[in-house]
Amino acid sequence: MRIIIVIIGGMLLMTSCNQQIINRDSTVCKIDLKKTISPSFYDYFSRVEIIPLETSENSLIKYVGERIYHDSKYYILDTSQKKILVFDENGNFLYDINKHGNGPGEYTELYSFYFNPFTGDLDLLSPMGGILRYDSLGQNFKEKIPLPLTVPAVHQFIALDKDTYLLFSDSREGNKMVVYDIVQRKIISELYDLPKFILFNTFYHHTYSPFYVCDGEVHFVQSYNGDVFTFERNSLIPKYHWDFGEQNFEISDLKDEPMEYYFKYARTVGAKYANIFVSYGENSRYYITDFAFDNKYWTLIYDKQSKEPVVFNAFKEGHECIPSFVDESGVYFIGADPNYGLNILNAEELDADTRKVFDSIKDDDNPVVIKYVFK
Repeated sequence: MRIIIVIIGGMLLMTSCNQQIINRDSTVCKIDLKKTISPSFYDYFSRVEIIPLETSENSLIKYVGERIYHDSKYYILDTSQKKILVFDENGNFLYDINKHGNGPGEYTELYSFYFNPFTGDLDLLSPMGGILRYDSLGQNFKEKIPLPLTVPAVHQFIALDKDTYLLFSDSREGNKMVVYDIVQRKIISELYDLPKFILFNTFYHHTYSPFYVCDGEVHFVQSYNGDVFTFERNSLIPKYHWDFGEQNFEISDLKDEPMEYYFKYARTVGAKYANIFVSYGENSRYYITDFAFDNKYWTLIYDKQSKEPVVFNAFKEGHECIPSFVDESGVYFIGADPNYGLNILNAEELDADTRKVFDSIKDDDNPVVIKYVFK
């Protein structure tokens, strides 16, 4: 792979849909998708762990939405059941967080949740109902934070400090992100004027939260082309830009067409470009993301020490790498069902104990957690 790392000054990573993006030196990686080489799994990881999430009458998961690993527990949002199921690090079911209803401290819909580092509380997001604050166990209701009146629905969120949230609305006309002061109940600023049809009729948008925190900084992933930004002074600051040359994807070429049109488009025209960056994570050493190209899924691992990205379909050993989230100990993947999760593994490459776990999982079991442990 021909790789060039360029630090550029005064560069504006902006398309017509982006506003309030500050010029700042950023890492630009040139990647040739015609010259990719599969690395070894053991270049990065020491082993695979398979953690089945307990399957019982009380713990059944119908559809996996957002998922978080926090304080040695797995939190899985089941969007169809409108509740969060909590498992310990070994996959044992602990309890659920279910506040579905119409009373005080309850929600009719649940799209996202977040452990607020500034308050220590668990925040639940009901798109039109507000942010509901509970204690860290999600049991005791504390308060409801109303959403701004000019935002019809909020679909993703993250705290910037104890009094300020960054909100993302798929359905808002014009700017999709607003900075909201919950004390003054006032929008401080707004940005990111993405056409609404991109979010409703195409595949070129985030599936889960576009926000994550690394080194105490809020990050935003632009899912159609994978660009990563930090958020400072109410503006997006470019951090990583992946330059695929002729395979760069531009949404300025898209038009407002129904979803049926984009089903075909994604398999034909869209398949010629690198796009749909919907899985990502970062720690002190690596930024890891997944994307689509040529009707296949690819993984990009950017090593922040060597300043080199590697792009591949699968490791030499046959395992694929899809980051649901990343921490200092490893890369985690939680699929929508157990079979899909296990399909990213090459069973023949597993050690004897892990292979026994692999072989023990049934089709109707809960999803499993696949963890690749860093060396």
